[in-house]
Amino acid sequence: RSSTMQAATDKLEGEALSSCLRQLVVNCEPLLREASGQEQVDEILQHLEENDENFHKYELVKALRQRLNQVIEPLIDEEEQMLSVSRPRVDESGDVIDSITERIFNSDEFKQLCERLKSQVTSRVDLMLKNFDEEFSNRQSLQSEASMGYAAKQSFSWSDVDSNFSSLNHTSLTFMSNEQFGKICQSLDRQREISVRLEAMSKLCQTSAINQSYDSWLILEAPLLDALCDSDETLSGLALRFLSKGFAVTSPNVRDMYTLLCRYLRLQFAGDRRSAPPLPRLSEGLVVNDAARLIRAFRLLNEFQQRISQFWVRYSEKFLEKVLESTVSLLAVRPQQQQQQQQQQQTQQQQQEPSGRLTPMHFLALLDPRAVWLTKWLHGSYSREPLLGLLAQRKYLCVFADAVRHCLRFLLAAASAASGPAGMQDRQAREAESALLERQMLRQMSLAGGAGGPLGYTGAQLDYLHFVHCLLLVTRLMHYCRGRAMFPVPHGNSQVTCSKFVVAMVKFLQTYKRQPVGKKGLMEPSALVKDALIRLASNSHSCAACLCNDEVAAALLQPLIDLMKASDRRQRRPAAGSDEAADGAIQSVADVISAMAATAPGMRFLLQSSAGLDQCGILCL
Repeated sequence: RSSTMQAATDKLEGEALSSCLRQLVVNCEPLLREASGQEQVDEILQHLEENDENFHKYELVKALRQRLNQVIEPLIDEEEQMLSVSRPRVDESGDVIDSITERIFNSDEFKQLCERLKSQVTSRVDLMLKNFDEEFSNRQSLQSEASMGYAAKQSFSWSDVDSNFSSLNHTSLTFMSNEQFGKICQSLDRQREISVRLEAMSKLCQTSAINQSYDSWLILEAPLLDALCDSDETLSGLALRFLSKGFAVTSPNVRDMYTLLCRYLRLQFAGDRRSAPPLPRLSEGLVVNDAARLIRAFRLLNEFQQRISQFWVRYSEKFLEKVLESTVSLLAVRPQQQQQQQQQQQTQQQQQEPSGRLTPMHFLALLDPRAVWLTKWLHGSYSREPLLGLLAQRKYLCVFADAVRHCLRFLLAAASAASGPAGMQDRQAREAESALLERQMLRQMSLAGGAGGPLGYTGAQLDYLHFVHCLLLVTRLMHYCRGRAMFPVPHGNSQVTCSKFVVAMVKFLQTYKRQPVGKKGLMEPSALVKDALIRLASNSHSCAACLCNDEVAAALLQPLIDLMKASDRRQRRPAAGSDEAADGAIQSVADVISAMAATAPGMRFLLQSSAGLDQCGILCL
């Protein structure tokens, strides 16, 4: 270990540092040439890790990583020991990572390291600029040597800690005839030995997706699906890699590959998992290593969902319809559907308890809590209208209905009692954001070559992330007329209308104890609900349809009415601890009313409403 640290220190000094800088400059030249100005150059360099697949292979990056580990690891150990003594239950705090990071950044050791590195790099860069012609006169030879070095080192890796299924993992390409392609498909048959199937799958991964015709896909679909579902991790990993390489191009074949991936995922939730272990129940939580295959597949699915909207307008409407229907049919899949239908008919108390097995929506919420994919799909009318039409169909209406019911279960649980459930929801929010921060930190450590323990999520964390995803899904659909037409939704013995759903959101703001999560409060339930209401109120059409009615207005103005009807200050402030919660509720309601007043329908309704406006003097404000 000491020799490794000394080697890292030597690479950051003298001629070794110049060599590392020279290698970085030569390999970044193609990216920098595309920049049109200094601002674009700065942006490229700031996002170099995202855009350059060889970023972590540069000698300068390796040396910096080793040097940082040498300085930071003792500081992290020291901080963990201090926290374990001062705060025995640190795992329940969402600020542990932030506090450790802040103390390390402010430590003398870290500041000295940054100053020393800055001084060394600056001096070597100045020297290289003075001798620029000598340093880069043999630029072509340097570039060829660098590329040859990477080609020699590059190999397939099936580790859980590397960046799997990157669109840049094209090590080599092979163009083959239909006859050769047919032989490979025959070798992938389930009856063949695993070694034969592995060899055929490896050859298939070297082919180009553009070179494969529609007829080829017809004979490839079944053996490729068998490979994805196979119990052999290497074979299924190769099959998933083949799909990831296909998603990297804009060939029409990506439609069939995406459909195949959705079909594979549907089989995992429909009970046809073959030798794979059963899906865990929500109450049991989720260990990432145990569900690594599913998470990788959903990650690939979600990445493609966020990218496909950029180019699907190039193809026919059938291309779009097939992609949309495959996605919606996947979201509509429920494990043990008969049991789920029976659970929906049980009492309201049972509906308020998280139960059942994990669904595709849980995995999407884990990877994309804020439903970015849906935002992009609803952005243009080309995809928005067909998507809303599919969701409104009877066989797919369960996607919207289940999301509404899950949101109501969470919102009503907090509104039913002022302390207990609200504290439970807040604890779920803290745990969920802490888990997301831990996942991000462990991913950065794994990319840096560090070791991390197994990552997992409790049932409460998964349930809260599911709530966030469902809340944003429902409220975004409520912006559109066809989305609001999906109401009412059956819930127990009643029907949930659009107005009742908005009222539940408003009452949640009034009863929930606002406790910021982390520094930015990214996952705070009240902030998410308030933002969703403000977005609905800011749009003229959704404001008129969802908020401009007496039922919603009465719920919005209730805390103001209660405050102004109080006979004295003691009745107005019954408990000192409730001041912050009451002020937060009034401020949230004021923000929503302000957003309503900024639209013509909202202003007209506020001036004409008879839902208690005159009673509390709101018209005078």
